Amino acid sequence: PRSLEHSESLSLEALVDLAQERAKRVAAEVGDGECALSALVSSLRADGTFAELWGRIAADEAARRLGRKCVAFEDASGHAAWTSCSTWSYSIDADFSSPKAGAGTRQ
Repeated sequence: PRSLEHSESLSLEALVDLAQERAKRVAAEVGDGECALSALVSSLRADGTFAELWGRIAADEAARRLGRKCVAFEDASGHAAWTSCSTWSYSIDADFSSPKAGAGTRQ
């Protein structure tokens, strides 16, 4: 399993997928006892999963506040690259959808 270390080259979507894999592994380890949720949250805090996720989400939101909304994709070397950028403005009814065609649909 991949680590969240050096995840700055991953797209936000790939980072979320990786964090979900990590959370599933930890959840399986802690089981479903009375303190399972607490143990899961503690573990994800201790290993930096939450900090990495919220840091990346905050960076994405900050970029959107500056008027940029882009799609990241993984290039041939496994690093994230930006494409499909569009102008964007932050407001109470702002469109937070991705400019990537079909983004957000589940298969």
